[in-house]
Amino acid sequence: MNQLIQVLAFLPLPGVVMLDDSSFLKIDQLTDSQKVIEISGDGSLFSQSFFYPETGTYEEYVHLFQEFQSALHSESWEKVASCFHYPLRINTAESTVIVENRKEFLLQPRQFLTSKTIQTILSSKPAQVFSSNGAAMIAEGTVWACKQEGGLKIFVINQT
Repeated sequence: MNQLIQVLAFLPLPGVVMLDDSSFLKIDQLTDSQKVIEISGDGSLFSQSFFYPETGTYEEYVHLFQEFQSALHSESWEKVASCFHYPLRINTAESTVIVENRKEFLLQPRQFLTSKTIQTILSSKPAQVFSSNGAAMIAEGTVWACKQEGGLKIFVINQT
């Protein structure tokens, strides 16, 4: 662990979130947005995102992705289905599949969320959410969400 991470681990700073022993987030509250910067252990910039109240705050996205992971982990398909906006787009290596509604998803959830995709999602860190153009993603783009009627919802799954 390098010196910067060692210092941050023992000296809590406002707006700094440790992700693991090799990176951290710096969250700045700006006038009309939040700026979230992920910095790697060597001090270099890994990513930078802006979150706006009208399209979803950083904390709202983290909460959605935590709820989604928890539901996936317990295979609570009803709860998983409630995280989605329909029609839900599933991108596979071969094509794009549109899941029209909750009922269609619940008939065969494993058809849409493969074991490999689930493992990718479960091994990701919701705190490492990245935002762009009013949407946000985790798991290096495997899951995308945005503000919909009724709050934040996942609208795209990119199968891995």
